[in-house]
Parts: sequence; structure tokens; C-alpha cells
Amino acid sequence: MERGDEEPSGESVAWRSSPKAVAHADNCTLSWAYKRGEAQNVLQAVNRQLQDIIAWGERWQVKFAPEKNQAMVVTCSQGEADHLRGRLRLRPDTIPLQDSIEILGVEVDSRLQFDRHLDKVARSASSKVNLLRRMKHLLHADGLLTLYKAQCPLPPQPAKVQRRTECLISGTTHHQQHHPHWQRQQQHRQPQQKQQQQQEEHQRHNLRDSLKHHR
Repeated sequence: MERGDEEPSGESVAWRSSPKAVAHADNCTLSWAYKRGEAQNVLQAVNRQLQDIIAWGERWQVKFAPEKNQAMVVTCSQGEADHLRGRLRLRPDTIPLQDSIEILGVEVDSRLQFDRHLDKVARSASSKVNLLRRMKHLLHADGLLTLYKAQCPLPPQPAKVQRRTECLISGTTHHQQHHPHWQRQQQHRQPQQKQQQQQEEHQRHNLRDSLKHHR
């Protein structure tokens, strides 16, 4: 990564030869912070470190998947990124620079924003609501609600997804749900629904007792 703030005078680039490493399970992220004009020095330091990683992998018989290697430069200067483009090497492969990278399931772009990640989460939640629509004829409302809670992550616009799910489960529109007449109908139906659920539970209990008796 690159930053443009000034460092104390007299400080050399040598102290930057080692990266900051963050590891989690089998994922490892290396990062460098440097000033403008230091790209060439950083490139050499990065490639040395990458070769050390290759040597470590050969020693412990660890293979690295080239398609999972990612590199990104966080900078406001396009020229700084060009200094590194196509020159980062994890032998024998070259690590391409990307506009965004994914770390532990979270995507962040070169402006340190999460727009792409939020869009992805929203699309995922929306697609799972659409799957509920296909299951509607197989499950009752409680089953659909349980399935929704188990499958849908919290999206950046939860109210919109929640409304779609409520309408799907109840079979009504958002406007109908907020109409006084519909609300009175729901209040009237709740005791009936509760009684029906109790009857179904009683029937299941009798069935279990009957099966135990036959055994």
C-alpha cells in the first residue's frame, strides 16, 4: 500500500523491508506502507519477501494456488500503481494488481470502500428471498420465516428485504399490511391460527404415543 504523508527526516526505506503480516487459518495478508517515490525500493523488498515465502513453502511442502494470490495498491496516484503493475512475482507466477481484493469474505477496493461488498451481500439476500417464493407452496408461514432467518444475512438495506419477505410469507402487499382493515383481519385470525397450531401439535403428540405403543 502507498500513502503520501511525510515521514521524519533522515529515515531510510530500509525499515520498510519487512511487511506487516496478518494471518488467519490458511490465509495471510502482507502489507507495506510507503511514501511517493519509494515504489522501486518497495518493489524490491516485496519480491524478496515473496521469494522467502516460496522458499518456506518448498521446505514444508506447501503449494500456493496462483488464482488466490491478490495484490492492490491503495493510492490516489495512478502512477504509483503503474510502478508495481506486472512486476510482483511469486515464482514462477506474476501477481496482477486488482482494483479490489477479498480478505476473509470481505471485499474492499483501492479507495478503501466497501460498496462492492455491500452490493454482493444485498444481491445474496435478495436471491434467497426469491428462493423462498419457490418454497411457499411447501411450507407454512412459520416454516418460511425460520428458513428466511437461517439463510439471509443482514443486508445494507434490511427494511426493503424485510418488506419483501413479509409480503411473501403473508401473501399480501406492503400497502395491505398497513391498511386498518387488513390489520383487524390479522388480529381476528391470530387466535384461530394459534388454536390450529395447538391442534396440530396435539395430533403429532398422539401419533408419537401411538408409535411407541406399537413398538
